[in-house]
Amino acid sequence: MSRTTAVLTAAALLLATLTAALAKPMPAATVAEGLSLSTWVVSAEYTGYREPAQPPDYFGGVVALYRVVEVLQGAPLTGELAVGYGFHDGSACLAPPGWSFAQERMPTPGTRFLLLLREYDAPTGTYHAYRGSFGHLEESPTAYGELLRAAPTEAAVGDLRVRAEAALWREGTQTSPPEGSSIHARVTLRAEGGRELPAALTADRLWLLRDAEVWSGEFAAGAGAERALRGGPGWPAGKPAVAVVRLRAPDGAARLLRIGECTVERRTPGGAAAAPESGDPAGTR
Repeated sequence: MSRTTAVLTAAALLLATLTAALAKPMPAATVAEGLSLSTWVVSAEYTGYREPAQPPDYFGGVVALYRVVEVLQGAPLTGELAVGYGFHDGSACLAPPGWSFAQERMPTPGTRFLLLLREYDAPTGTYHAYRGSFGHLEESPTAYGELLRAAPTEAAVGDLRVRAEAALWREGTQTSPPEGSSIHARVTLRAEGGRELPAALTADRLWLLRDAEVWSGEFAAGAGAERALRGGPGWPAGKPAVAVVRLRAPDGAARLLRIGECTVERRTPGGAAAAPESGDPAGTR
């Protein structure tokens, strides 16, 4: 092998190595990472997309249009959102062979999504989702469950660190719920170090998760560190459920706060806890 050939071969190997390194896929996207990196988490209904001037490619994507249903995390948003809609989650190095855009690649209008939005680009009027297509989670009990279970157990509100406690109970003396009976809940917000909470800070929504089931309900209008709710799911006493609340800060911004696993107690109609049976746990974990 001549010196020139050797040099060319070494250069080709070096180029191949650099190309492989640059083309290395990103780590897999996760809901937990997406939640932690997102400025907003929004429940929204897909309505269509902006007709692009040029046929979209696999990596460029399109701008999808959504109608806000509710904000789970972040400052208030209303009306229509324009969101970059990618066809990959950042882990692809190459477009699939023969890939081309078609309307069938877009969701059906009316489909609801949980949008994990990292930032807003004012010049273009569009929001950027976490990891492209991954940041558009089609709503389902599974998607809600994964998102809510990834919520933090402590939230920053101004210079305060806020946590929450919950009590869940159902009235009656039987473990299985009588027809028409439902879970009652009481949630208490507390600041780290016993500091005083702002009067306008409150919790306005509660989610309860048990296995694959997800239930949600709104607290009555009002403010304060202690909120109560009746009319929850008809799950039996003695079983654990994960509780998550949406905090509403004085500036209107929302925060998801996971309380953790709470066991549904049994209480008599007068409010006292019923005597637990053997192996029947009670309280908040």
